[in-house]
Amino acid sequence: MTNASASSSVTLAAGGTATVVYGLRGAGLGIATLSIAAQTPLAVGKSDAVQRTLLVEAEGSARTHVSNLVLSLDGDSASASGVLEAAVPSNIVQVTPTPGEP
Repeated sequence: MTNASASSSVTLAAGGTATVVYGLRGAGLGIATLSIAAQTPLAVGKSDAVQRTLLVEAEGSARTHVSNLVLSLDGDSASASGVLEAAVPSNIVQVTPTPGEP
C-alpha cells in the first residue's frame, strides 16, 4: 500500500463509539502494513494506535492447467522421455509462495 494519510473528525459521548470508513487500494501484491491512530484534543491528551498486516491478492480466479503424458519403458530400457508443451498467457499474475506455506 502506498504511504498516504487521511483524517476524519468525530464527536463521541462518554462511553460512545463511532465508525469511520476509508477505501484502501494496494500498490502491489504481497504483505502490506496498515497503521491507524486516533487521538483526543490536546487538552484531553489521550491516543491509541493499531497496526495490522494485510495480504494483498490478485483479483480473479486461480486456474490450474493440467497436461498428462504416459511414459512406457520398453524392454530393457532404463529411461523414457516425452515432451509437454504449455502456453502461458502474457498477462498472468504469478505469486511466489512464502516458505513454509502450501
